[in-house]
Amino acid sequence: PPEMMKMAEDKAKNIQLAWEKVKELRGW
Repeated sequence: PPEMMKMAEDKAKNIQLAWEKVKELRGW
């Protein structure tokens, strides 16, 4: 269903954003 796809996309986006933050904090 479309809503499942949306949720998966949002989750992936959040994970990506979290990674960017982690990289920034670690100075990568």
